[in-house]
Amino acid sequence: MPLNRYLTRYAEVEAGLTQSLEGCWHYAVVIPAYNETPGFLQALPAGDCLYIVIANRPETDPATDWLNEILDHLEPPRWRNKHLSLHQRPENASHPDILLVDRCAAGAPLPSKQGVGLARKIGCDIACQLIASKQVTNPWLGTTDADTHLPENYGEALQKLPEQAGACVFPFSHIPGDAPEWAVRCYELHMLHYVAGLRYAQSPYAWPTVGSCIALNSRAYAQAHGFPKRAGGEDFYLLNKLAKLGGVIHASKPLVRPSGRLSQRVPFGTGPALQRYASLQSAGDVTSYHPDSFRLLRAVLKALRLSAFGRSFAMTDIARQSCADPDQLYSLWQRFHCDQAVDKARRNSRSAEQCERHLMTWFDAFKTLKWVHACREYQPDTPLFEALENADWITDSGIDLRHPENAAIALQRQLANNQRHSL
Repeated sequence: MPLNRYLTRYAEVEAGLTQSLEGCWHYAVVIPAYNETPGFLQALPAGDCLYIVIANRPETDPATDWLNEILDHLEPPRWRNKHLSLHQRPENASHPDILLVDRCAAGAPLPSKQGVGLARKIGCDIACQLIASKQVTNPWLGTTDADTHLPENYGEALQKLPEQAGACVFPFSHIPGDAPEWAVRCYELHMLHYVAGLRYAQSPYAWPTVGSCIALNSRAYAQAHGFPKRAGGEDFYLLNKLAKLGGVIHASKPLVRPSGRLSQRVPFGTGPALQRYASLQSAGDVTSYHPDSFRLLRAVLKALRLSAFGRSFAMTDIARQSCADPDQLYSLWQRFHCDQAVDKARRNSRSAEQCERHLMTWFDAFKTLKWVHACREYQPDTPLFEALENADWITDSGIDLRHPENAAIALQRQLANNQRHSL
């Protein structure tokens, strides 16, 4: 069984420490917490859930006082094994249990270069161990952050996800914090503009990457060997793998509310991006990808798929069909060594369908991002709202760019069609 094999070979040591843990839960949610206040515990939705909280700090930060405050808000542990302890929140006995993993004081701090990726992996490995032992009944596990507000029906949505998919991304709307609200909404629109462009290009990697809004199928998670141990981008790289294993659902509900606070806790992501946006004068100064980048992406993906099926085509015709520049398309095709990739895929495929899967696996989420960035040589970034207005594949009549918050929600509604984007 892939799950047991993963737990034996690749799981973090904390997963094995739960073997003496007693109890059963319908589902589990993993929450890394670094330098947080106890308030997030009170905001967690009720339900037959085990919240696995990984209290962590990097080895460069000696402060542990914040963890003591969290412990003061928890009942004495019902179970303990080394730096793991099971707690019940004091205010209501019907509220979910908290499994606290102390990688802050009792346990070793996290290596700085592994950061949140290792924290998420520890929590998800524990959840997988409890799924394997049938103490958690739902094979889907939620991943979020301590500063994220989960809706009350989050657990219900988690338990209704289809067994065959590899991952799910829930819709999101950031709660404005230190950053101006216009900066938060422009950040969301920039992310969704990218996803909408990928969807138009018929990429199998068209989903937003927000670590606090992802659910994982434990089977696919084990096949992907868990979260990569990275200080940032761990969600992007894991979803990239899961797209190749079972596909990624972009759900239409429920709405998850991450925090829009400014932060430098990770090298890139929401916090640092909002810092950059907040340093601008207004929303009019925000730029994003030129729509022609996605026209070029659509053209190259169509050319790759035609190549997989052995169909002849002229690069100029492919470009014209996608309203892309043929010279730019040919130049990028050469730069990305697409001919060599096609030859290799053909040699290693027994059918055209298998060749197409090989090519779409090769042209993955990371290569897609590199392609869109390479397009900047021909099509520099343009003002965000101008880019959205010129992206004629954004069709939802409810997208009113005069109201960025409504526009972001409407754009997610267009993107979230409950279909799995698989290879």
